Amino acid sequence: MTPEIEALARRAVACDAFFWMPGMVDGRTNRLCIGKAPGNDGHVFLETYDCGTKAANRWDAEYRPARQHPDAWPDLSRAGTKGCLLEIVRHAWEDSEACVFHSADGDWVAFVRGRYRCAKPTELAALVSALEAAP
Repeated sequence: MTPEIEALARRAVACDAFFWMPGMVDGRTNRLCIGKAPGNDGHVFLETYDCGTKAANRWDAEYRPARQHPDAWPDLSRAGTKGCLLEIVRHAWEDSEACVFHSADGDWVAFVRGRYRCAKPTELAALVSALEAAP
């Protein structure tokens, strides 16, 4: 992951609308979020899997890296994590048809709620900007 992508990921986790989804990989620990599971006390945890050691672990389901662990961020260089970011943008805007497309002038444009929201030089930058602008 490049420093530019890491900076975008850190901006994403700083957004109130950000949450971890199954399929996302933590860029710091290389842990894959594989789903939610109830704990013994009824509390819900995120099940994670370490892609390097192949060990399972649990995070608190309300895990907010920007608030609880500033050194955790999603690895947006991975296709699955990038797809999850699009779904988070859709959730934040309550728009199941939100999308990002490459325009004729070369910018990547976030299209949310039937309007162009931002034009950025990369797809990830457009997604993160759309998340930052979410109500």
